[in-house]
Amino acid sequence: MKKFLLVLVMTMIGFAYSIAQELIVNGNMQTEASWITFWRSDAPDVGTVTFNYTTDVPAGGSGGCLSINSFGQSGAHVYQGVTITPGHTYSFTGAFKNSSINELQSTWVELILSRTEPPEGSDFTAGTGDYIYAMNVWMDPPYDTLKYVGFDGTFQEHFQFKWVGGGSAGDSILTTSNLYIPDTTSTPNWYVVIKAGCWADAAGDESVSFNLLFDDISLWDLAQDPPPAIDQSTIVNQFFGIYPNPSEGIVNISFSDENSITYTVYNTLGMIVKSGSLESTKLDFGDLSKGLYYLTLASGTITVTQKLILK
Repeated sequence: MKKFLLVLVMTMIGFAYSIAQELIVNGNMQTEASWITFWRSDAPDVGTVTFNYTTDVPAGGSGGCLSINSFGQSGAHVYQGVTITPGHTYSFTGAFKNSSINELQSTWVELILSRTEPPEGSDFTAGTGDYIYAMNVWMDPPYDTLKYVGFDGTFQEHFQFKWVGGGSAGDSILTTSNLYIPDTTSTPNWYVVIKAGCWADAAGDESVSFNLLFDDISLWDLAQDPPPAIDQSTIVNQFFGIYPNPSEGIVNISFSDENSITYTVYNTLGMIVKSGSLESTKLDFGDLSKGLYYLTLASGTITVTQKLILK
């Protein structure tokens, strides 16, 4: 039924799709090919970056992983470029484990989807318009759990995930690992960055150290083409629609699917302004300002996005 539903959405609503694909090359971290690694220039302490590390692995990964091990005052950056298609929805996920010997001090981890390539030798972090998973030992619970030896999970389940607004826009905390890149975005070249570091009171202090593991780093383009072999006459009784559009606030949703449906509304900056589960055939957006939005509906493995105008 999912494939049938997707064909109908393509036919009746006219969404534009491309074949779903993984954008990150060698995200299983079993080879360094396609990844670039550097340590920040102001750090006298340099540790090790090991691909296909098998001594210990995150439970949420598969096979060998990436190990970043260091001490004192150091910071590692591991990144690669990806090509983003504006107007598409992406799933950004990964597995992580703290495999250190001792409880961590003064340590941080970030997984970033950035519009800017990290400048080699510099301490890089997310800028305006970027997306970042973050956890460090200074954050409020539950995001301080990085420090505990054996902490094992995924970025999407345990890390804080946010869109960096910058200026008066402010940051937007995201509640889903799916993110929508507005079709107004003019930058197709983005970068996936893994960052790990620590900062002791003095360089060379090996009492402040870490061994952090990363695996199955993934950025999936969720847009899909309908299978061409499907006969649309077999789905004549299936219906999925959004109306009226433009709307004064109340939007009707018509659908037929055995899965639950969630919705997310983004503004033109890519910030989530409303989200939830579809519990009826009507959604009330009367509390939002007039203007252009992007309404994403997700059911099972299918995600569709349409422009929504509130007047």
